[in-house]
Amino acid sequence: MPSRGFKIGVFVIEALNALPLSIYFMYMFFYMKERHGFGGMENLLLGGYGGFVYMISAATAGRIAPRFGYLNAMAISFASMAVVFPMGIVADSVIGQLSVYTAGAAAMAFVWAPLESL
Repeated sequence: MPSRGFKIGVFVIEALNALPLSIYFMYMFFYMKERHGFGGMENLLLGGYGGFVYMISAATAGRIAPRFGYLNAMAISFASMAVVFPMGIVADSVIGQLSVYTAGAAAMAFVWAPLESL
């Protein structure tokens, strides 16, 4: 059974991951509406697309993380997010934003699957 300090660390990591990612993924719909003229249907498709990417990535992470180690999978995911999300600042096109959104959703799934196993 993991120690109490380890569990607290896992919950802190969970909080540090959940808050900014939730804000980003909610802001994305407003950004796409204001900047690229997305309407309700386009934003609905964007949300469905993000859910699909997350679903596939979480299933993949659930199989890959035990092989490479849960903490290693989380470290790779955090490094991926640290590289990908700043690219969203300079990506001005729809394709650029969708690329950041896709990579961010995939990286987020690779954090949550190992976190749930710890």
